This record gives sequence, structure tokens and C-alpha cells, in this order.
Amino acid sequence: MRDCRVPDPRDRYSELAALRRDEATRLDRQDRSYSHARVATFLCGAGALVVALVTQQPIWLAPVGLAAAVFLTLIVRHERLARRLVESSRRTGYYARALRRLDEQWQDDGCVDRSFVPPDHPYAADLDLFGPGSLFQRISEARTQRGQRRLAAWFCEPAPFPEVAARQRSLVELRSRCELREALAVAGPDLAVVDVEATAAWGRAPTPGRLTAWWLGPAAWVLPAGFVVSLVAAWQQWLPLWPAAVVLALEALVMHRLRHVISQTRVELERQQPAVAALGRMLSCVETQAFDEPSLRNHSEHLRVDEALPSTQVSRLNRRVSFFEAYFGGWFAVIAFPLLWPVHCLRALEAWRRESGPAVDRWLDGLAEFEARLSLAAYAFENPEDTFPVLDEAGPRFVATALGHPLLPRATCVANDIALDPTHQALLVSGSNMSGKSTFLRSVGINAVLAQAGAPVRATHLALSPLRIGATVRVEDSLQAGRSRFYAEIVRLKAIVDLATDAPTGHALFLLDEVFHGTNSRDRRISASALIRRLLAANAVGLVTTHDLELTKIADELAPRLRNVHFCDELRDDVLHFDYRVRPGVVQRSNAQALMQAVGLALDDQVTA
Repeated sequence: MRDCRVPDPRDRYSELAALRRDEATRLDRQDRSYSHARVATFLCGAGALVVALVTQQPIWLAPVGLAAAVFLTLIVRHERLARRLVESSRRTGYYARALRRLDEQWQDDGCVDRSFVPPDHPYAADLDLFGPGSLFQRISEARTQRGQRRLAAWFCEPAPFPEVAARQRSLVELRSRCELREALAVAGPDLAVVDVEATAAWGRAPTPGRLTAWWLGPAAWVLPAGFVVSLVAAWQQWLPLWPAAVVLALEALVMHRLRHVISQTRVELERQQPAVAALGRMLSCVETQAFDEPSLRNHSEHLRVDEALPSTQVSRLNRRVSFFEAYFGGWFAVIAFPLLWPVHCLRALEAWRRESGPAVDRWLDGLAEFEARLSLAAYAFENPEDTFPVLDEAGPRFVATALGHPLLPRATCVANDIALDPTHQALLVSGSNMSGKSTFLRSVGINAVLAQAGAPVRATHLALSPLRIGATVRVEDSLQAGRSRFYAEIVRLKAIVDLATDAPTGHALFLLDEVFHGTNSRDRRISASALIRRLLAANAVGLVTTHDLELTKIADELAPRLRNVHFCDELRDDVLHFDYRVRPGVVQRSNAQALMQAVGLALDDQVTA
């Protein structure tokens, strides 16, 4: 049921999108005004300069100087406006993507990376968790790589139910905070492609040995002071010039000994500077937020270093990096060299690293946690009809009413009821081709993933216990590994049996599609019967689909723990129609020949004989 306290997502997104478009229009007008003003100022200054040159009257230099000052001021302000225009464009783009998600047109947006999937994961590929058209692509709004990995880990590994309950409470609080999600999206657009982990590694790294030398600190102050004093004394003719030259030579020796450290630090900081800047902006979005839910407050407070705001610490780092980079900016090096400017900057950077460097990992972890929760909160906000599941430690249990697949358009998604509990542990699902068997398995599995990640599910009600998921919906062969599809399936089945019998917490939820379909009917029935008995004996719950109606007789032997259900179709006017509804019992007909005729593959009796 829809929570009336939560605003309608389309109305809210449309309202905010309109505000951002109006702001972009206003900034665009200002941009044109600044452009015209710069041209006019330049022309006025150039005209005044021409008049001054022609008349040779110095009084005309005053308007030239005034025009130059105004022109420089306009350049600075125009550059600030240009940054605001880019940010405004990102804001409007954020809500355009949000509205596309509401229109079920999210397949061209989002992350399609599959690198988050551990090798041989027992269900990630089977349930379309990652890649194009996946659950991760639909939900993830994380901008940092660590945030993406955190959300992916929640999908790949069920959390303990106390943690799941805390996530549910946090989503209830976060789902209406559209501006917070927008701010994070605008603040960190580049972090997904910048190696933020390099910044964390730099923060953990020890101080280079050459910067720990006992003499470096005194030399950094004594030598510049000596150079200035000796240079002033030589200018006043109190001393000859050679003492200043000697001090300058000593400074050159110091810089020579530190040349590798200076070069390496510059390379590291140049690579990390975009990530550090975006990191500071993102931290500023979450560090001052007030939260009611205890776990959110704990994560926010955990970001601080000695009560200092993380963004403040990052700003200090950015200033020190800017001072360091200034040395390499042309003529300033002539003045900065005798002052040992790079040495002072390196020492300041090392002081920051000793004080705040170890906290970078904690900041990234805190951001990752917020990004993962805000991604799920956005999904909860955009799907107000979905419900949070009831968490029941006693199991095994997966009982749902009107359960549907969350990646299917809501208008065409057919929902079904399902009840798996200690009395009715499993369903043996038969049915014709394309009738919905595999989709039903995926619906159960993907909603179990969402539920144990803390997210709402596509159902009017769902109660479940801790479940360890294993599936064979999309087991494939491997030419490189020399494995057939059947061999890959039995390896996966072995892993599922181990999951059911050896899992330290929770029970197994098995989702087996066309079990043992790569072998003959006799072996299939014997093997499937033994497998299902083994899983039921381990108190696992789940579903098994099959085309082989001989397998459906197993349910008679294992009733009521195993029940037969089926999907069917109807042939009307030579066209197959599917209602995708689960019905009790065994399917009574096949549609294979009708499907072959529908695609023009009609085989007469003589040919088939």
C-alpha cells in the first residue's frame, strides 16, 4: 500500500526539475549578459587606449585602467558563473534520469559493470543482478567506486536481520530527501572514473624517508632566512655577495636530495586532485545532515576526525596542494626556490597526512554507506506501492502475496502468491514454453535479494526468514574451461547442497530451472528425486521447474513438503496467449508445436518421421 506521508515521486521530481530548469534559464541569461559586458568593456578600453595614443594625453590612461580592472573582474565572475552553469546542467540531468526511471526507461542509464560479481557466485548472474538491464543498473546511484562495491556486496551477501532492520528504518527516513541525493550526484560526477582508492592509499602510506631527516626542519627555516639576510646585507654593501651565493648553493643541494620526492608527490597529487576535490564536496553534503535513525547518526559522526568536519580537512589538503602546485607555475619559482617553498609544502602535506591521512579510508567507507543507502532510498521513493518485508528469524519461510518481478514494467507485471514454510517447503513448477516459469523463479530470488539488502519488494506482503540463495537459472557452458552446460550445472548444484547443509546461519532458498535437463529422462528423474530429498532434509525451501512431466510424480511421494504447481497457455485463433498465473497441479498440455508453427517452423509427419 502507498504511504500517504511520502509525496508522489512524479510530482516531486517534476517540481524540482522545473525549478532546476528555471535556474538554468536564469544562469544562461546571465551568461549572455556577462559575454556582452566583456565585449563592451574591451571595446571601451581599446577605444580609450587609441584616443590616448592619438592625443598623447595621459588623462585617457585612467579609463583604460578602469576598463582593464572591470574586464578582469568580469572574467573572474564569468568563470564562476560557468561553473554554476555546468552544475545546473548536471542538476537538470539528474531529474531527467529520475523521470525516465519512473517511465520505465532506465535501461540506457546507470552502471552496467559486471566486475562486482565474484567468480562462480551462486545466484548473481541467474537473477540479473549486474550488467545491462540489471537490478544494479536500475538502483545504483553511487558515484564512488567504493559506494558501488558496497551496494553490490549487499546484493551478493545477505546481511544479518538486525542490520537489515536498521537499513529499512534508514530508508524510511531517507527516501524523501531528494535534494540530498541530488547534491551527492552533482558533487561527485567524476569519482566513478577517478581512482579514489589511490587517495586512501596515499593517506595510509608512511612518510618518505628523506622527509624524516633530522636536519631538514632546521634547514628549511635557517637557509631561507640566511639567504634573505645575506642578500639584504649585500644590497646595503655590508657584506659581499658570495655569502648569499653559498646559501643558495646549499639550498640547491637540499632541493637536489629531495628531487625524487618532489617529482613523485607532484605526480600523485595531480592524479588525485580531481578525486580529492569531489570527495570534499560529497562529504560536505552528508556531514552536516541531521538524522533521527541511530545507524545514520553513527555513520555521520564516524566521519569526523577529532571533531573536525571531513570537508574542512579536505579543504586544508586542497589549499596545501594548491600552494605546492604554485611552485611549478612559471616565474613564481624564481622567488620560491630561495625560500625552499617545495620543502615547506612537502612538510605541510606530510603533517596533514599524519593527522588526517588514516581517516581517508573511513571517509570513503562512510560515503559508501550513505551512497548505498541513498540508492535504495531512491528506489523506495520511486516505488511507493512496494512494501518493506516482515523479517522473521524463525524459518525457513518465504511467504508472499502478489509477488512480481521488480524489473518488469509495473503495468504489465503479473503478480503471484507463494508460500514456502516448514510444512510446504518447495514447489515443483511445470508448464509450457514461455509461460513464465523462469520469470517466477527470478521474481522469488530477486525479491529475496532486495529484502535481505534492506530494500522494499515488489509485493503487497512478504514475510521471510534469513535465506541463503542458490540458483541454476542461467548456468552456461565454458569453451575456455572445457566445461559442458551439464557439468557446470552439477557443480552449481553441489554448491547449493553444501549451502543448504553447511550454512552457519539461515536456511537455503534453491531456485532450480529445468533441473538435469542435459541428461536422459530416467537419470533425470532419479537424480532430481535424490537432490530434492537432500535439500528438503536440510530444511531448505525453493522452487524447481521442469518440462519433464515424469518428474512431477516426485511430488506425490514427498507431499505435502513438495507440491505441484504449473503455468499454462491458451491457443486462440492460432495465437498463443499467456496469463502468467500460477495454478495448482500439473500442466496438461504442451505448446512446442504451436510455437514452431508460429515462427514458421512447421514440420510434417513424414519429415519428422
